Amino acid sequence: MNPELQSDIPSRALVVDDSGVQRKILSASLVRWGFQVYSVSSCAEALEVCQTNPPDLVICEWMMPNMNGLEFCQAFRAIPRENYGYFILVSSRSEKIEVMRGLEIGVDDFLTKPM
Repeated sequence: MNPELQSDIPSRALVVDDSGVQRKILSASLVRWGFQVYSVSSCAEALEVCQTNPPDLVICEWMMPNMNGLEFCQAFRAIPRENYGYFILVSSRSEKIEVMRGLEIGVDDFLTKPM
């Protein structure tokens, strides 16, 4: 791989999902692709990780208890950082209005379940 391109690859990824199975599947793939992975089961835990070890990439389930993925995305975007962090929302929702709402809040991309 070209060393110049390699520097653009995010190194830290955060997986946020209340399903342990989903976290393991996503985390294993990200590790294989060379990411350092943080894996948490709640958006509150995810915010703590973002404060101490800001991820370059977040993959978050939309439907989470207490704070959903959109609310977490808003909080993530409000955290000051030196470089841009990509936010991918995972959902079984695929209605255009829901996707537009996510994009307006700051979601960069969507993964639709089942994956």
